[in-house]
Amino acid sequence: MIDKEYIRKRHFVDGWSIREISRSCKISRQTVRKMLQEAEIPKYNLTKPKPIPVMERWIPVIEAWIHEDKQPGVPKKQQHVASRIYERLKEEYPDEFHAAESTVRYWVRRLRDKKKEAFVPLTADAGELAEADFGKAMIRINGKPTDVHLFVMRLRNGLTPLIWTYLHFRAIFIEFRFIC
Repeated sequence: MIDKEYIRKRHFVDGWSIREISRSCKISRQTVRKMLQEAEIPKYNLTKPKPIPVMERWIPVIEAWIHEDKQPGVPKKQQHVASRIYERLKEEYPDEFHAAESTVRYWVRRLRDKKKEAFVPLTADAGELAEADFGKAMIRINGKPTDVHLFVMRLRNGLTPLIWTYLHFRAIFIEFRFIC
C-alpha cells in the first residue's frame, strides 16, 4: 500500500511519467498503470469459508442448546454458559468430542453474538418530517457585529427553511414560510 501511495503521489502530484516511476521503483510499467487506475486500498475477500473440522459437527448441537435457553420460562441462572456447554459435550459424547474448552468458548461467543440485521425506514410523506439544528452566527445590527443563536428547521420535502434568531433569550423573527 505504501508503494501504491508513493507511485500515485509521484505521478499525480509531482508529474512523473509512468516510465520514470517504473525505472525508479523497479517494477513493470503495466503494474504502475494498474496502481494508478485503482485508488482504493486492496481488500482480501474470502472466497469460501475456512474449514472447521473439529467443531463443524458440534456447532448445530450448541446452537440448539442456546436456542432452548432463549425459550420463555427458562430461568437466567439455568441457561448454559460456555464452560457448561463444554462439560455437557464431554459427558454426552465422551468418545466423539475432542475439542478444547477454549474452542468451545470461541464458538459459543460467535453463536451468541449473531445479530439480525435491523433497520428503520426513513420515509415520510410531505410535511410529516422536519430536520432541525441549532447554531451561532454573527450578524450586523445597526452596523454593530452581534453574536446571535440560531434555530433552523426545514421540512423534509420543503426547500425554504424556518430560521429564528435569539439575542439574550428574546426572539427576533426573520423568516417563516412553508412551501408545500
